[in-house]
Amino acid sequence: MTRFEFAPDARKELRTRIAWWRANRPAAPNRVTMELRRILRFISANPGLGKVYDHPSGRALRSYRIPKTPYFVVYEIGAHKIRIATIGSYEMEAPPPL
Repeated sequence: MTRFEFAPDARKELRTRIAWWRANRPAAPNRVTMELRRILRFISANPGLGKVYDHPSGRALRSYRIPKTPYFVVYEIGAHKIRIATIGSYEMEAPPPL
């Protein structure tokens, strides 16, 4: 299995989104965590599958939606790891800064 590394901001975003979800979605408080784990396994096996994220910096970023949530993961494929750059939300008006 490929190793994942979360950027510091991505960790903070993830904690914020999980906390919000748990407080506001009591019928499925662990959905974000469970779906994220599932898609990280999927991305690990198929890293090139995510949609190419057209970032102004030219970095080779990809995004993948976290099912059953308004969130998505933006990641970079490295030689020995996949780096999670951000956890974004489709409810945001502008793309997340990276």
